[in-house]
Amino acid sequence: MTGTIKTGVSNRIDRRGWFGYVPGLVAGVFLSRVVGEWFGLPSVWAAVGLAVGFGLLGMWLLARLPVARTWPALILLVYIVYPEPMPQLAFYAFLVALVAFLLNEVVYRNRFADPLGRSAAPARWLMVLAACVIAAVFFLLYLTTLAPDVLAADSGELQVVAAQLGVAHPPGFPLYTIMAHAVTRLLPFVSPAYAVNLFSAVTSALTVAVVYITGTIITRRHLPGLIAAVALGTATTFWSQATTANVRSLTGLFAALIILSLVSYREAISRDDATAAGRWLVASGLLMGLGVTHHVSLVFLVAIGLAFIVLVDRSILRQPRRWVWPVGAALLGLLPLLYLPLRAAADVRGAAPDLATWPGFIEHVLATGFRGDLFYFTAPSDFVQRLRIMGNVLSFQFEVWLLAAMFVGLVVLLWQDRSLAFLLGGAFAVFTLVAATYRAPQTVEYMIPAYAVAALLIGCAIGWMVDRVGQVGVVLRAALILFVALVIASCLHQAVQNRVASGAEHEGVSAREYAGPLLADAPPNSTILAHWHWATPLWYLQEVEGLRPDVDVQFVYPEGEPYDVTWELPEVFTATSISLGDAVKVVGYHVEEPERSIAAGQEMVVTVAWEPLVERDMYGLYLHLVGSDGVLYGQDDRSVAAADGLTLTQFRLTPRPGVPTGPSTLNLGATGEGGGRELLTSVDLVPPLHRLFTRNRTARALVDNPDEVLIGYDWDHTLPGRSRLYLHWATGGTSYATQVLDDDASMMAELPPYRGPWGVSVNTWRFPRGKTDGYYVPLGQGIVWTGEVNDGLALTPGESAVLDQEFFSGQAINRDLIVSVRLIGLEPDGVHWAWWDLQDSVPAMGAIPTLKWVDGVFVRSPHRVMAAERAVSGQTLTGALTLYDAFTNRPLAILDERLTDVNPWIPILRGSVD
Repeated sequence: MTGTIKTGVSNRIDRRGWFGYVPGLVAGVFLSRVVGEWFGLPSVWAAVGLAVGFGLLGMWLLARLPVARTWPALILLVYIVYPEPMPQLAFYAFLVALVAFLLNEVVYRNRFADPLGRSAAPARWLMVLAACVIAAVFFLLYLTTLAPDVLAADSGELQVVAAQLGVAHPPGFPLYTIMAHAVTRLLPFVSPAYAVNLFSAVTSALTVAVVYITGTIITRRHLPGLIAAVALGTATTFWSQATTANVRSLTGLFAALIILSLVSYREAISRDDATAAGRWLVASGLLMGLGVTHHVSLVFLVAIGLAFIVLVDRSILRQPRRWVWPVGAALLGLLPLLYLPLRAAADVRGAAPDLATWPGFIEHVLATGFRGDLFYFTAPSDFVQRLRIMGNVLSFQFEVWLLAAMFVGLVVLLWQDRSLAFLLGGAFAVFTLVAATYRAPQTVEYMIPAYAVAALLIGCAIGWMVDRVGQVGVVLRAALILFVALVIASCLHQAVQNRVASGAEHEGVSAREYAGPLLADAPPNSTILAHWHWATPLWYLQEVEGLRPDVDVQFVYPEGEPYDVTWELPEVFTATSISLGDAVKVVGYHVEEPERSIAAGQEMVVTVAWEPLVERDMYGLYLHLVGSDGVLYGQDDRSVAAADGLTLTQFRLTPRPGVPTGPSTLNLGATGEGGGRELLTSVDLVPPLHRLFTRNRTARALVDNPDEVLIGYDWDHTLPGRSRLYLHWATGGTSYATQVLDDDASMMAELPPYRGPWGVSVNTWRFPRGKTDGYYVPLGQGIVWTGEVNDGLALTPGESAVLDQEFFSGQAINRDLIVSVRLIGLEPDGVHWAWWDLQDSVPAMGAIPTLKWVDGVFVRSPHRVMAAERAVSGQTLTGALTLYDAFTNRPLAILDERLTDVNPWIPILRGSVD
């Protein structure tokens, strides 16, 4: 479709009135601020002079051009009026303005033609060539960020079964196993673990290319297809799955191929090309069969696809002959299922004789053991919460402007193309609804087919906007171009931001580093009891690499760590002879990780070998980390029973923010009668290499030392009548520190002058955002709780309430943590518990496990708690929040001594029973 610009509006704007000087003025003032903040300015008048000079220069340069070409410079106003120095925002504003300028130039120079060259059907050769280039680029991206070794949990299992041609957990994934095994054979010069990881990179790169082709066919433009491809290829979970062994990447590829075949079928029908339509119908049948063979969840897309076929061409219902070949192709796609009974008798992991029987085969293929999880969250109250969580899942994947484009794309299709809206909107809706009702801890992964659809909706939005730029006036044209520029800039930002989700960054070699020494150091012919997360890499090392076949590795459901372990003193321990009063004698210790240095927020593991001097049922032991200033900055208290001989007790402590760097001591003590405390060893406290997450980012460089930069601040008002201010500092961009100011000190912080806007020295420090109502409690693993304390909550006996918990992460997390929320009814003394209701779950009702969290992620986790029927009117209510390891049940450290000095939890409500 071609169109012309409304030249009346354009000509009025193009005349050189006073407004014609504004874009140049804005560009010059923006440049003056960037230069001033880079070099620093001595006074306000210097900033004014620099702004005037650069502003006049910009006016002189750009006033020669019509505003219809220079308006993108107005985008730079965003940073000019921003109250804080923020180089990242300055760069983002410049990037958006640059992209908008380039797009606008293309449109402006072709304003009397169809901008960006829409065609009835893009040249097939060019589209295929571009798809090959896109696939190659993304394959290289995934290759450079690929997980290099064996992985934990399901990924480790897939590496084992692919290498051995074994059988994975239900539904078995036979097609994936065969294809991944073929890759291990084609690449004998790399490890099987690496080859299986690489298979995900191949399938994901192909998925991105398929999405590009589909988007180009739908919009008849290359730009929307390219944007859709980049949006999908850089999404958080898609990138993560593309660089690790998993079945989701192949699921996404089949979903994308099925949609491509259906869209191509519709295109053939619209051209009255019966031959091409028949071929695409057969291709759809084959892909549907293969897709369902791989993962039964694609049956929902198949149902939408079949309805779409009828919607496009209702005559097919009256022509049964047209069904024969597609149905035959679909049945052909089911043949890989025969792999399961054929491998039933093989001596490989996962194979079992039952697979050769109909009941066993059906149970495994349909994963009937998980049938209780499907449509689990159907109660209205739970379903509403899960739908809200789906929004969190999407924001976990895509930048906000990409989500806005997705919504626009759906609206456009509902308005202009009902059949395509049914296919894409229906597929997205069904996958979202099924994931919302499915009780599984990997919702972010189950949604990968929906992410592919979302990317195509983004492409549809961009295609519609590009179509309209030649048909509207200057103001609307500028708005459309600005939106497209924001989407493109978001894709680029997403590509940089989400690298931390990749296998190389997130998983790395952590599985081998843990499982390897554990297996190598195990006594001969011993048994290792491991939960699923670590059992699979242990199996890989044994069965694929042949390490320690004498050791029996058994998977057991986690029930927490034992209180004590009895051994002889291991060789790696440092021998010592310390008496803790008259109660305990310490004979050795071992500092596991890190060995001799520790930073704030980093967990240190210390194992102590001891024997009792007096007989007791339980012994209270504690390990304290004391800084150079004599202040306690970390501790772990344990209550343990003594074993026969030596008892090994493991301590884990995490220094809280604000700890001074330099030498510190680890003091070990015993509580109770006859107890005592002694120096165990010394460690160095070093600056953290990872910054804490901050809600209020800034970049206030000190005037006298520009390498010292305040990069953020946060307020906490969790405790009534108390306030705490966290100041986050960066030194040279290589190390970080957090300064903690409490109560009056937080209100009267005395800090040296800093470079404010335009680099002008500012003497008075202000921290306005969150000063009266902010919540910020740091925990271990870089997690920060930012939820609210529910003051004044009133419940009647038997009434429930949803307590929303909000978390941010400042780094990638490799531990599976559980969020525990407890509603407590107190006795009249206000201390003891009369009753409680406990609600523990994987974050976000199981949708976003911490194993998937990366730097900057936000997760909302709702927990429904209920007041006991025996609760009495006027009873005081309180609430407790903790996080703990899903496998060991160890609590995650709360790095706020004001809270832990009172209780080992975060207080999240204060209320009463009506």
